[in-house]
Amino acid sequence: MFKKIALILLTLSLGALSGCKKEEAKITQQKNEKAEEIKKDTTNIAVKVEDNNKKNEVQKTENLDLNKKDENSNIDEIGGLKSIKTNIDNKTETFITELEGKISENILKATFYVSGKKTEESNFSANSIKIAITGDVNVEQELKFDETESADEERAGLILEDINFDGFKDLRIQESISAGPNTPYLYWIWNKDKSFYERATELDELTSPIVDAENKKIITEVKDSPTTYFTNEYKFENNKLTQIKEIKKEYDENDPSKAKFTIRELKNGKLTVVKTYVGDAE
Repeated sequence: MFKKIALILLTLSLGALSGCKKEEAKITQQKNEKAEEIKKDTTNIAVKVEDNNKKNEVQKTENLDLNKKDENSNIDEIGGLKSIKTNIDNKTETFITELEGKISENILKATFYVSGKKTEESNFSANSIKIAITGDVNVEQELKFDETESADEERAGLILEDINFDGFKDLRIQESISAGPNTPYLYWIWNKDKSFYERATELDELTSPIVDAENKKIITEVKDSPTTYFTNEYKFENNKLTQIKEIKKEYDENDPSKAKFTIRELKNGKLTVVKTYVGDAE
């Protein structure tokens, strides 16, 4: 009797022990699986972080490149020229300014050397422009002229711009410093047949010009007196500068917020009054 009871108890004990081992093995397996999942998640996170870092570095590089392009674009947009360097001799007060620009897409590079001296007012007075062009044509030319004056240290007032809308950029340099909008320039037009610059004295009447490339016209502002201003529009017709419109604005001396406007337009070869009215000055 006692032997049977002991055998039963032993069997139960062994069964319980086996069950415990199975449960323990199951728990261990679950722990291992959990650890493996954590390891995978950690690896995935690390990979994502690394990818994001790489993307950020690429983005930073792209942004830097864009910034560099923007900087270069801004420099090139100023008067159509990129300032390379300006050398000033403090003893003789002379200077040479080196500039680069494109005359056309076919002419790859043009270097301009503007030379002159500093004035007593610390402005820049130029009297010569040496030009070296490389590309489809190789040209060396020197333009000499009476002394000019400009406050522009980097360019001495030189501007490279297509003023006659033939696809080639022309030259103008500020002739003197003036009060108001009447800034005069000296002009040179690019002769595409002979591949050099020609003095264009007929353009010297264009003060403070604004070149409207889209509409192929030039707009100038002129101050005739403290109360009288002109806005003039020009076009090139048959390669000749022609004034096509004039707006005269006369301020009312008793009420400066009002002005009389007289508009003249080119009709049958002459500027003819087409409208007169009084309105707000600004």
